[in-house]
Amino acid sequence: MKRFLLSLVVVLALTTLAQDFEIADNSLSFSQIEQQWGSRNLFTITRSEYTDVREYFLSFVQAYPNEPCNLIIADMLGMDTDGLLAEVVVDKANGYISAYLLTELMPRVQMCHWRCSDGGTLIAVAFTGVEYSGDDNIGFPTVDEDGRVVNITGMQFYRIDPDEVMWQPRTLKSLSGRAIKLSDYNIELPRKGKNIVLKPHGENKPNVTLVWNGNSFSVK
Repeated sequence: MKRFLLSLVVVLALTTLAQDFEIADNSLSFSQIEQQWGSRNLFTITRSEYTDVREYFLSFVQAYPNEPCNLIIADMLGMDTDGLLAEVVVDKANGYISAYLLTELMPRVQMCHWRCSDGGTLIAVAFTGVEYSGDDNIGFPTVDEDGRVVNITGMQFYRIDPDEVMWQPRTLKSLSGRAIKLSDYNIELPRKGKNIVLKPHGENKPNVTLVWNGNSFSVK
């Protein structure tokens, strides 16, 4: 019964969001999100041991509305996103969401979460190759007169303590002890398993693996 009620809450929350759903309205650029997401606490809609990745994703998008994430929610709601999204994965069982936008740079959005050894939760949100142009529109840039298109990659973590709903921002450096220039890599959050894989641009360069140890990561 608890699982059913939580699923109903998620569906109702998504449906409420969809009532005023318009792709381009009230959206933030990735650069705006990046300026805030290292210092701003977020909140889960409800508190339950059965909270799943769909609700975490919805909570993130409510805080940071943006075109790529809005499109994923539209797909989750069964709206027609043909020609806009590719390889959409909403894997509730494994706590993983991923989708590419069908634009020239194929920007990607991902989310996953881990159960910490103390009963808390760690969430990761990754934007890979997210693009915007001179007018700072994300996802579907109109190239400016100089032909400038910006390609940004970034990742943010959030810690939720046991029996809490507040998301506390955590950086990769604070969780792994190393600062890594993420723009040099393609980020692969884990759908199966626990480790994050950073795949370097260019050939003959080794992957960097962030190995989950129950509360943080070691770098290999």
